[in-house]
Amino acid sequence: MTALRVLGPEDEDAVRELHRQGLSRNAIAREIGRSPATVSKIAKGLGLKFDRAATKAATAAKVVDAAARRTELVGDMLVEASRLVRRLSEPYGSVFASKDGESVVTPLAQITPAGARDLASAVASLSASIVRLSTIPVSDSTTEARSMLGDLAHALGVAAENLPEAS
Repeated sequence: MTALRVLGPEDEDAVRELHRQGLSRNAIAREIGRSPATVSKIAKGLGLKFDRAATKAATAAKVVDAAARRTELVGDMLVEASRLVRRLSEPYGSVFASKDGESVVTPLAQITPAGARDLASAVASLSASIVRLSTIPVSDSTTEARSMLGDLAHALGVAAENLPEAS
């Protein structure tokens, strides 16, 4: 078990000097081997404040990045849902390997009822996820895209709900 280091005047001096140099709270913590909370406590005792503008800007950038990733994910999910819906009306096939190593697809008349049920379930699940992701608040610059993706996700959900019942 490690012994606790008692705060001393050297810690206060180090925080005061590094703060004067413009280092952030976390940078000071790394420099003096203390936790960020300890640095905050020392700085408060010394009447020092840290500029939060950089933190605010970094947080705003992360929010924008997360919104962009969600939009990309929703787009990918819409493509997959559309692909699954198309499979419901396409001839269903079984893949067999031929003697020369080439794959040959033998089409069947239609998808099996169990296959249709599984595809419809996958489309419904994707649609629900798309709607949830599309309703997360985002910046004004992506509101129009979010609305369009939400409308498309809703339409896919309605299409999945109106599929014929699988027996």
